[in-house]
Amino acid sequence: MSEDEIRIRTTSGGSLYFLALVLTVFMGAYILSVLSISTALLVAVGFSVFVLCFASTRVAIYLLIFSMLLSPEFGAMHGNIAEGRSVVVRLDDVLLVVISLSWLARLATLKEGVGLFRRTPVGRPIAAYVSVLIMATILGVLFDRIQPGPGFFYSLKYVEYIVIFYMMVNHLETAKQANNILWAALITCAIICLYAIIQIPTGGRVTAPFEGAGGEPNTLGGYLVLMLSMIIGLLLTLKPWRARLVFGALGVLIAIPLGYTLSRSSWIALIPMYITFLIFSRKKTGLIISAALLITISPVFLPEQVTERVMSTFQEERWHGTTEKIGGIAFDPSTSERITRYKQSLGRWTKHPVLGYGVTGGGFIDGQFLRTLEETGLIGLVTMLWLIYSIFKTSYRNYKNLPSPLFKGLALGLMAGVAALLGHAVGSSTFIIVRIMEPFWLMAAIVVRSPDLIKDDFVQGSPGDKTAALKERLNKERPIEEGVVV
Repeated sequence: MSEDEIRIRTTSGGSLYFLALVLTVFMGAYILSVLSISTALLVAVGFSVFVLCFASTRVAIYLLIFSMLLSPEFGAMHGNIAEGRSVVVRLDDVLLVVISLSWLARLATLKEGVGLFRRTPVGRPIAAYVSVLIMATILGVLFDRIQPGPGFFYSLKYVEYIVIFYMMVNHLETAKQANNILWAALITCAIICLYAIIQIPTGGRVTAPFEGAGGEPNTLGGYLVLMLSMIIGLLLTLKPWRARLVFGALGVLIAIPLGYTLSRSSWIALIPMYITFLIFSRKKTGLIISAALLITISPVFLPEQVTERVMSTFQEERWHGTTEKIGGIAFDPSTSERITRYKQSLGRWTKHPVLGYGVTGGGFIDGQFLRTLEETGLIGLVTMLWLIYSIFKTSYRNYKNLPSPLFKGLALGLMAGVAALLGHAVGSSTFIIVRIMEPFWLMAAIVVRSPDLIKDDFVQGSPGDKTAALKERLNKERPIEEGVVV
């Protein structure tokens, strides 16, 4: 290429960028002139975040991590919009969309990395799950089973967590990056726990910050159970006493507000979490002794609110209305209402069993499995379970094969976290709640990428030989065509 051609191309490219800048400024000025001051300020902040995240994926990731459960709500769309309730808009909802769009724009413009979606062992289940969501929603709109607006935006809400996963997977290149992101998530968790503990003297159920008057203690409980799973996983694999001391203290810090959420779904989630650790961890004796000790002293240290909450589950209140019974056991109004809604959901599902009604077609229901079944049918439930299983399977493989105690602990913790969230999902729409799914997909991305992040400095003894053996073993179990490159 001649010098004149280079000069012409450079000049034309600079002119295009200048023209785009001028058009952006004029369009921004016009938009701001016709909006109210509060809306204009919101747009300006959103655009600034977009530019900041476009300039640096690292900034976008840390901004997203610290916004988890720490972002306020700033508005609500009232009325029968979807699910028979108003839709509360929080800052993290907006941030999630803005960050996702900025990352996609960065990839499209700068052509960075390995492409839009790095190949991973969970890629096919993700593609199948998203395809079923879209197909079921389109059919629901065409056959007038759901409204187009809510169906589209709620489908987008389901998919945006996947964007977080791929943004993380594409960004992570070193173990140091993963370690820094992990600590950012743990610091955020500690802040949330301290905020919740401060609420205990008020006598009500503790919640995360900025959740309005009623709050969402069940959401906080699901988040804390997930983070507790990750902490226990690290405690069971890390050997330095200082690390154990830090993670042990954080585990206690999580356990205190978890109890005071009075979330029965979250307490139930502890059972599959513990069983998973007991099955897969090598420290079974310590787990059994710890459980026995906790059960022995629990009557002494358990708060009165917790014991009352447990016992109230089986207290029938006839004046309240219909009381559901299972095996002759009566339940309280809240549980009875859930069971009644589950029966109604199963009845509606039988009318469209294959692909359901479409996203938002099932209305509001506190139960992920029945909600998925009603919205996307049997195919949707199968693909969702396939996706969850693939994450569990990948975590198990990494836990068995990786030499790094850090990544082994994260893999074990994610296995237990998946089991815990499945238990939590019996009484909550766990896998679509933004404040639970953000940290979940964040941790999933670290675990899925961990084989590629292992470097020689993590292998003690003969680095070259052990690393070569590790690469050979991983490639045998997860061939290149599945997306693992070591």
